Amino acid sequence: MTEIFVPPASVSVVASLGYIVAPTIRARIIHAFADAMADVTIDNGYHTDAGKNVILCRRSLDPAELPCIVILPGMETAERLASGYCYCTMRLGVESHAIFGAVSASVISENMLGDMLRALFGQSITTLADDIQYESGGIDSYPESGEVAIGVKVNLNIKYNYLIGDPYSQ
Repeated sequence: MTEIFVPPASVSVVASLGYIVAPTIRARIIHAFADAMADVTIDNGYHTDAGKNVILCRRSLDPAELPCIVILPGMETAERLASGYCYCTMRLGVESHAIFGAVSASVISENMLGDMLRALFGQSITTLADDIQYESGGIDSYPESGEVAIGVKVNLNIKYNYLIGDPYSQ
């Protein structure tokens, strides 16, 4: 089951403010990555079904949620451009988690990494980003005896811009 994300082009009503607010450029980029990861299913030609459950901004997982993909937006750096734009580089972590069972942890982890890289770079995820850079990826540590789940992470740098003072517009 995939968690529900706010569609990138949608707007929402902020009841306490009483007006409609569009998502920021950053939020729209994050949601575009979550949508792209939802494609990671065996039915779509991938090796895992991790895309059936895409989770945004959460570190703690229940084994019943596996397999899943977790999107973890991080800090960003910003540079003020003379043209009146703010040029940002956002760190984005994408993790795939699964129970490996009888399959070798090495085999399933390499399949999960390959699935994420294919989904991230095999299609155009968003026109809002100027560049998507693969920084690093793989597994931090392999499971110890008795452990049944494994996680693989990809770290990205997403470059994008917006008008200074208006993170909702490019």
